[in-house]
Amino acid sequence: MNRKNIIGPDLNDRQLKVLYCVVKQYIENGKPVSSKQVLEYSNLDYSSATIRNDMRKLEFLNYIHQPHISAGRIPTDKGLRFYYESIEKLSSETKEESAEISLRRVAVIADIDRLLAGTTRLLANLTQGLVIAEKPDLEKLRVKHISISPVTENYLNVTVITELGVTKNSAVNATFDYDELNEFEKRVNKIVVGKKIREIKEGLRNVTFENDSWYSERFERLFHFMESVFENENFDRYEKYGLEYILGSDKLSVKDMVAIAKYVENSRRLEDLMSELINSDEEVALIGSEIGRNDLKSFSFLGSPYGNRHLKLGKVVVITPKIIEYERILGYLRFGVNRLTEILSNR
Repeated sequence: MNRKNIIGPDLNDRQLKVLYCVVKQYIENGKPVSSKQVLEYSNLDYSSATIRNDMRKLEFLNYIHQPHISAGRIPTDKGLRFYYESIEKLSSETKEESAEISLRRVAVIADIDRLLAGTTRLLANLTQGLVIAEKPDLEKLRVKHISISPVTENYLNVTVITELGVTKNSAVNATFDYDELNEFEKRVNKIVVGKKIREIKEGLRNVTFENDSWYSERFERLFHFMESVFENENFDRYEKYGLEYILGSDKLSVKDMVAIAKYVENSRRLEDLMSELINSDEEVALIGSEIGRNDLKSFSFLGSPYGNRHLKLGKVVVITPKIIEYERILGYLRFGVNRLTEILSNR
């Protein structure tokens, strides 16, 4: 859904510079920009009349608009898209140098849950936006170890540790004495360690008991235990942080704030939103009306995938008001996902 190459042959170099200046000044000051200000803040050596004519053309082509008579111009979503694509090329050449070095400290965090939590908090603080990090799909990961411990007389706590440190906790209804439990834990680990969770689940679904000569009560007990662990879907899909920055923004209305909060606080709505809008394995930028949801037209979504050397594991999305310093936000996002990928590739 990323809109590339929307700036066609309808604008000459001078008009592109005028448009860039209008958008940049509006982002920095939050006020309509006049032709006089364009000349003051740019290196264009033309008359004020020429710049006014250029701005009229930009308005006709829907890159900018005039909120009321005698005011300057402000960018439309099309104008913001032009600005994003202008700085996107530049920031891709200097993406690591433009981000705060403090992001490096997330590298010392051991498991991926804590790594993603640290990354979302740092990026939210740096961007003053809402950051949502998609956790890896557990079914793609291999089991490293299963730990079983008694909680009450009839319940066990089961922790599945994967190759990336991602954990899945389940409460299973079962009764064992202490010595039997240790032996049972060894037996379970012997079966599942090194296998992907998806493989384990598929194997469990294909097991039948009727008329099997190898059937035993002990095996059935083991089977039902593993089924309770691996078929139990209690995994929080997203790590998120920074809603307070959105709720405190002076660039959004109360209606905008309520709209985004409804998505963040409802896991089903958030899942639908992420899967619909950020469904690519490439960097994605959606600005205002490009989001396709009228209640979110005041926002921008910048998303980028992270992974390791073998596969893509998830996405990191920064949600902010659409009037933002795109070069700064893009720099932080790219640096963050690059560090995640680097850390996970070295494990």
